[in-house]
Amino acid sequence: ARLLGLSLVDHVVVADGARVSGVRTPMQVGGTVAGTVRSEHGDGIVTIRVLAYEAVDVYGLGDLNWQLVRGTHTDEKGRYELDRLRAAPHRIYFLDPQDRGYERQYYPGVTELEAAETLEVRAAEAFNGIDARLSGGPEPSRVTVVKAPKVKGRPRVGRTLRITRGVWEPGKVTLRRQWFVRVKGRAVPLKKARKARLKLR
Repeated sequence: ARLLGLSLVDHVVVADGARVSGVRTPMQVGGTVAGTVRSEHGDGIVTIRVLAYEAVDVYGLGDLNWQLVRGTHTDEKGRYELDRLRAAPHRIYFLDPQDRGYERQYYPGVTELEAAETLEVRAAEAFNGIDARLSGGPEPSRVTVVKAPKVKGRPRVGRTLRITRGVWEPGKVTLRRQWFVRVKGRAVPLKKARKARLKLR
């Protein structure tokens, strides 16, 4: 159990062997902190550990200590949510439990708890956009073109051109396509022409 400031606690005296009724503890809906953790390249990072530290006045003397109260992990898109936080000051910490080389940091991008920004969490309210961008991490995989994509079809009005996917190593790659038209010797991108097929009009 954690002491939450003895000066703020109502004392209940219970005699030996007796029962006490009518003691109610008010329950509050907790606050929420949410955001996205990205690499320095802008990609969401999965399984980053996100921790919430709460300012606690242990003895009710005004001497605050930062205590770890809640934690979660980012999903496959780097998103996280810390819910059921008490109405109190909080600070957020990001770390990589898998030791992939990402730096550890407190929000907003500092290395020491004392320098972190304090979030005044309130009941039933949400702090969104508490994001982090972590430097370091594993080296990106090198992509090798095994077989280059090719444009197929006749470049005539009414015809359809298509571009092949090609072969890549590693095989799981994301392709972004863009068709261009030559205007006065300059390649100009066609608006909304980003699919594998292009109807010539």
